Amino acid sequence: MMLQDSSNLKKTVVDRLSKAKRTLVHVGRKTVKATGWAIWVVGTAAVTLVGPVIFHYDKECHILDLQHQILQAQQSASVPVLN
Repeated sequence: MMLQDSSNLKKTVVDRLSKAKRTLVHVGRKTVKATGWAIWVVGTAAVTLVGPVIFHYDKECHILDLQHQILQAQQSASVPVLN
């Protein structure tokens, strides 16, 4: 009787550990999948929303640089010559 109880106890412990392992693997896979999805959403939003802002900023900097060059050219051309 004692040997049979010990065998059943070992079986239930092994069954519980096996079920815990399956559950842990399942939860781990779901977590990795959800994390990957969240990273994809954030990356797509960044490209969609931040990308145009960066391009506009670069264009604005280029225009300001051209205006600065034109202003410098005008100032250097209109220097009066004193005799």
